[in-house]
Amino acid sequence: MTTRATVDRIHWDLMMPAVHMNGTSGPQLMEQLEEVERHLSAAFGALKRAAPNGRDYYVLPERDRRPALEVAEIVHTRRLDVVYALMSELSDEMAHIADQM
Repeated sequence: MTTRATVDRIHWDLMMPAVHMNGTSGPQLMEQLEEVERHLSAAFGALKRAAPNGRDYYVLPERDRRPALEVAEIVHTRRLDVVYALMSELSDEMAHIADQM
């Protein structure tokens, strides 16, 4: 079984699937990834709409000599970056699959 600790120790390059007669068909792989892409796109949009608003942070103390809103914005941007990176990886994988069909 793969654990989080195992995943953290391994440098990941994308492992692309091979479309072949004994595996999942190219169209099925594309359909699966397109569904994930739709959900990630929706999540990305929802996350963007949930951006920090100054009125929710101005009463909080600074952290590491930064205003609370600035810290919240940094965290929010990191979250957007993570979702965007996943979307980008899926796009690369879909292109790889499409090239094999």
